[in-house]
Amino acid sequence: MKTTLLALLFLSSPTPSSAPEGHAYLTYGGFTLGTVTLQDVQARLGPAPLTVTGDAGSYEAALCYHVASVTVRFTSGELGGSARTLLGFELQEGRIPAASTCLALKSESVPPLGSAIAGIKLGMSRSAFARSLGPPLRETASSVERVSCGTRVTAGVTYDVCVFVEGSFIKDHLSRLAVHLTETH
Repeated sequence: MKTTLLALLFLSSPTPSSAPEGHAYLTYGGFTLGTVTLQDVQARLGPAPLTVTGDAGSYEAALCYHVASVTVRFTSGELGGSARTLLGFELQEGRIPAASTCLALKSESVPPLGSAIAGIKLGMSRSAFARSLGPPLRETASSVERVSCGTRVTAGVTYDVCVFVEGSFIKDHLSRLAVHLTETH
């Protein structure tokens, strides 16, 4: 009787989703990709100018902030829709460029916008970065990328979800970390 009841419960439960392995990299500074908009970022961090470039598949809307020695870009694209859902963020080491549209923040006045995401920290070695991501990796002379894909089922609708985590390196040290989310139906 117990076995039959368990089998019926299992068969009647919704199909579980298989989240991509990259889900650990989706949250930075309290913002989770795919769940907030660029307007939400501005409301919390301050009025950084919105920069819009391209159109259709090359469309990008971005906000830029600089805190301590890290420049952070929050991005949306065509898949972010008119609401400009947050679909990516990029961290880069270095000083704020003179002609930048980045809003300079005082580190003590903002939520934690540091130089690390899920154990990956700007400045780490290329080999440590690759070990953190794990295989399979795509590597070039100056970058390492991991793409993790899976599905998400909501209200009976299946979505394909991919998380892209890319590191760029200067002299074997991580100088730029980018995380992007795509979700299609």
